Amino acid sequence: MKPIYLNSDYSAVDGRTNTVVMTQVIKGFPYPERFCAYCEQELSVENAFHAPGNEEVFKCLYQCLNTDCGAYDEEGNMSYVRVYYSCTLAYELYESLFLKIKRELKQ
Repeated sequence: MKPIYLNSDYSAVDGRTNTVVMTQVIKGFPYPERFCAYCEQELSVENAFHAPGNEEVFKCLYQCLNTDCGAYDEEGNMSYVRVYYSCTLAYELYESLFLKIKRELKQ
C-alpha cells in the first residue's frame, strides 16, 4: 500500500489524538473581520476548521499580509497571526487543533 501524503496547507493536527484533519476556508462564509494589533490593517483568513454538520462552529487562523507591518519579518518568515474561535463550544472542541499556514518569502 502506498503512503498518502496530505497537503499541509489544508490540514491540521489534533494535539490530543495526533490525528490529521482536513481544513477548509469556505469562500463566501461570513468570517468576522479582525485587525492587526500592530498596523491596524484587516487580517486575512488563512485556514479554518468547521464542525462537521455545523459550519457556524469553527476555529480559524488570521494573518496580517501587510509587508510594512511592525510584526512582519521577511528574513524570519514571520508575521502577525491571530487565532479565533466562533464560540465557547468551538474553543472546547478545537483548542488542541493545530492549524497550519504557510508564509511564502518574496522572490
